[in-house]
Amino acid sequence: MELLGVIRRFLFLATVLAVVELSCGTSLSGPAPSGLRFGFVGLHGGVFDALQEYGPALDLHLVYFADGDIRRDGFGFDGVDVIFLQHLRAEDKDRYVELLTRAKAENPRFAALTCSELPGGLLADLVRGGIVVDDPEIHRFYGSTKENLRRMLVCAAIRYGGRAGTIEPPVDEPPLQVFHPDHPEGFPDIPSFLEWANARRPEDPQKGRVLIVAHPLHLAFQQSQVVAALVRECERRGMRAVCITDGTPGWEEREREFQPDVIVHTCHGSESSSLREEMGVPHFSSLYTKAGAMEAYLQDPETGLSAGELQHQVVSQELLGTVEPLFVGATLRGGGSEEAVLPVPERVEHLAARVEARIKLQKTPAAQKKVAIIYYDRSMGKSELMRGTATGMFLNAPRSLLRVLKRLVEDGYTLNRPPETEDDLLARMKDHGRQVGVWAPDVLNALASSGKAVLIPAETYREWFETKVPEVQREQVAKQWGPPPGKFMVWEKDGQSFIVVPRVDLGNVILLPQPLRGEAQTVSALGVQTHDKLTPPPHNYLATYFWLQEQFQADAMIHFGTHGSEFLLPGKPDGLVAGDWCDMIIGALPNIGLWIVNNVGESTPLRRRSYATIVDHLTPPLVEAELSDELKNLQSDVQKWETLEDGALRDKFLEAIGRQMRDLHIDRDLHLDLSG
Repeated sequence: MELLGVIRRFLFLATVLAVVELSCGTSLSGPAPSGLRFGFVGLHGGVFDALQEYGPALDLHLVYFADGDIRRDGFGFDGVDVIFLQHLRAEDKDRYVELLTRAKAENPRFAALTCSELPGGLLADLVRGGIVVDDPEIHRFYGSTKENLRRMLVCAAIRYGGRAGTIEPPVDEPPLQVFHPDHPEGFPDIPSFLEWANARRPEDPQKGRVLIVAHPLHLAFQQSQVVAALVRECERRGMRAVCITDGTPGWEEREREFQPDVIVHTCHGSESSSLREEMGVPHFSSLYTKAGAMEAYLQDPETGLSAGELQHQVVSQELLGTVEPLFVGATLRGGGSEEAVLPVPERVEHLAARVEARIKLQKTPAAQKKVAIIYYDRSMGKSELMRGTATGMFLNAPRSLLRVLKRLVEDGYTLNRPPETEDDLLARMKDHGRQVGVWAPDVLNALASSGKAVLIPAETYREWFETKVPEVQREQVAKQWGPPPGKFMVWEKDGQSFIVVPRVDLGNVILLPQPLRGEAQTVSALGVQTHDKLTPPPHNYLATYFWLQEQFQADAMIHFGTHGSEFLLPGKPDGLVAGDWCDMIIGALPNIGLWIVNNVGESTPLRRRSYATIVDHLTPPLVEAELSDELKNLQSDVQKWETLEDGALRDKFLEAIGRQMRDLHIDRDLHLDLSG
């Protein structure tokens, strides 16, 4: 009986162990070390949450270390048996080296493993020294499915934690290749998606197609909610939208097959530059931050993406021709936490609106397109009309603009009485296309009464101001420039106030001077310059851009030449949000920047802050200006005269110099009297 009881207890224990092993799917066995402590740094958002589900069943204690932990004084990987490394911040490299080196010295069995080849590049010296291990077996598991993440833990526990058992190979389960949030199981190909989508809602060809491209791991873990939000918002606006995963077999062919009008990358794109040229469509970047907490990032008026995020998501894509880097998401806590990225609804709407506007620009017939061409009236003086900053003088703006207008007519754009000569163009600009200073009320009255300027009622502007400008920014404007409508370019008639916007009206194409930011208007505003990044724009500046969005309803605007102030307003350097002035004035309008090729430095904020597609032009051809033979002889005689002492010979050279100056008419040019 006692023996029977022992057998029963043995069978019960064996059954329990079998059930536990079956439920975990694990191959760990034997009297192995228990309670291993695994640490993680820089994982993709959402991955750690998936890993934690398996910790208890595998007898593993899992802990995540965020940026704040790594940087904290006194921090160390104490008690950690294995650390997994993925996205590491370049700015923290020295700290990683210190912590990992110390951990290995204190615990020879400590293992630092890379999840992929990426972190090994940053810590190459530690890889060569054996402190960090680039294990291809571990790499095979990371970045695919939840089951493979579980098997990665098992593999690490056996290979580096001293446990007994069998390492199971990765499950060969292909990631989703064509995805729609309302069909989460995915589609095998593009035709099956289109069949499903058209059965739900017939496609409107004029609304176009948007392709969202995501890394498989981002779709599965880090940005699943961002992808869903982008697809749904584009669909809400009538576009046909779907997500495909890049890096999967045949993904470039799926991109071709879908024939998108715009492609949005939720991280760095990986297609070849030749494919981008072949597709010939705009590429947008959907930006996110894990460094900054969502609410803090949205409220911070100055801080953009971290250095690593900027390089990874923006710089690498600019080199491939991406035109619009638009912020859409963040984690709630920031600090490189383990969280998945969440969409910011207003920013998702903003990106979708810009995509929609870009497609509308492509599909609208030329005769119906409305274009605003913005030129510069820097100091409200005739000598500087159409010239931007110093480098702007290298563009013959009037002649260039005439050529652009002529080409627009040839391409079918609707222009009424376009100017035919430079004199005609400049005459119109001087007459009704210039800013007017507060000291010239009669000139402003003549302009406002001419019927050629735009008159924006103060009440209309106030409504735009209240709806388009967040409260904090409204207070900044009021403090600097007073309540709406302000004082600049404001005209009053019959008890009503109007903001006056000068323009040269050519029908569907208009020319208008960029409003000033306050410079040259009042003595108190002399410090406000084009490059000032502290002072908010005045009311008439905002009113001009809001009018282009709301009433003229431009399909595109062109900032003609290098350069204006639209990309130098206060706000973040990149990853802009609703409170950034550049973002407010550009709105959803496609922006084209005509830019001189040798001003590379400022072309970067032009792209990132005003979402400009740059069309560059060359500098003028330059050659060394040499002297004529006659002037060379004169120069030689002057140099000799300067070195000689007083005397007859010096007087002879002076006489020769005077004769040559008269022969070359230099005396007349310089208004010199050489008769004596």
